Amino acid sequence: MKGVFFNNKKYRNNAILCVAGMLFCIVTTSFNISQFGPQSFERQINDAVIQWYNLHLILEQKDLEAYPPVAARRAAQLGIAGILVYKTHAKDIELENPNALLLLHNVYAALLTNFYCSNPAWVAMIENQKRQLSTGIKTPDERQNIAANSLWVLNKLEELSPKWPTKSSDCAGTEAQINRQISVDTNKSILPGWQHQPVFLHENSRLQVRSPFVNDGRDQRRLVEEALTVYYTSQQLSDEKKWIAEFWSDDIRGLTFSPAGRWLSITNQLTAKQPMPISHLFDMYAKVGIGLNDAITLCWKFKYMHAIERPSVKIKTHFEPSWKPLHEDPSFPSYPSGHATIGYAATSILQPYFGENISFSDKSHIGRVEFLGMPRHYTSLSEMAKENAASRIYLGVHYPLDCFEGMKLGQAVGKNIRNTDLSTLIFDTSALN
Repeated sequence: MKGVFFNNKKYRNNAILCVAGMLFCIVTTSFNISQFGPQSFERQINDAVIQWYNLHLILEQKDLEAYPPVAARRAAQLGIAGILVYKTHAKDIELENPNALLLLHNVYAALLTNFYCSNPAWVAMIENQKRQLSTGIKTPDERQNIAANSLWVLNKLEELSPKWPTKSSDCAGTEAQINRQISVDTNKSILPGWQHQPVFLHENSRLQVRSPFVNDGRDQRRLVEEALTVYYTSQQLSDEKKWIAEFWSDDIRGLTFSPAGRWLSITNQLTAKQPMPISHLFDMYAKVGIGLNDAITLCWKFKYMHAIERPSVKIKTHFEPSWKPLHEDPSFPSYPSGHATIGYAATSILQPYFGENISFSDKSHIGRVEFLGMPRHYTSLSEMAKENAASRIYLGVHYPLDCFEGMKLGQAVGKNIRNTDLSTLIFDTSALN
């Protein structure tokens, strides 16, 4: 990346301040729900879900192997696990049985431990949160039942997604064959094998993107014209566009959470501001997680199917040999844009729960000093999705075509999931891929 991200000395000097800022943001978001009055059981559930997802995001930004497809698959499993707890223990939740809350803590803790088992310190953070959230919950001594119910949920989850790699590659027995990031100049890319991974919802497997270009002269000229647009944009970036570019970047492992994690952060913030009935809560997180998974899985399939090089290659060849994007190119093909795809999938799913028109300041990167992460205010979910997609052109890492096609693909994925009844889907696997 050009500038602040890869200035290692500056990064080390500011690390403590950055972590403190992130923790402030996460704690503020986690407990913001208390402003809505006494801690009813419904609000305890809302608060518990937000806190577990926020811990997931803290760990995700530390995990060097949480590349977009892996991160999105984790989001899907977290969401499905939550709705499994709700659907199989709805009566306990309706009766405000504290065992249901303990079960939720157990399941989330087990999943996060599975995701982040490569680092003992991370596992300790998970256990510490589980202990803190469980302390003070008055319930009969039913630890064996809670443990058995947790195991059932986790086994059911594995049955629904047996081929889904979600672990760090350092974990024993992991199925994830994760390649460490390699320079794009070596013609090697991140997770090329992911193009063969399944989506969750079978209907999404039928979705396609249009073939962007074939190897004839006319279409190659069109690609050069697209690159020229990126080049001209880079020459006249305003401070506002630079802010937008860095604000939505979210693609530096070990520094930020993933682009998929960004939409979980947004979902958490919206939920903290507007708590919802438990049935809606679990349905929403499950659909957002599945949407992120299916969107990025399809995106990865088409990236490697079409193997379009990044704009920098064309710009250096045809316009300016020394040109560089604002941040370094991600090490995987360009078309379509993953940010645009998952952004439109997520907002399409979130709209029925929060409405299209919102007044919302995204504080996902509050306190960060390595890049332009100051909160930005939005008045609609569509505004957020469009700005997220445009940010990739401002950053210099995507052609406009990448973003337009990603927007269409994400919207189609989101529509399919939005119209799916998950309450029957998870118990009738005929609709699964």
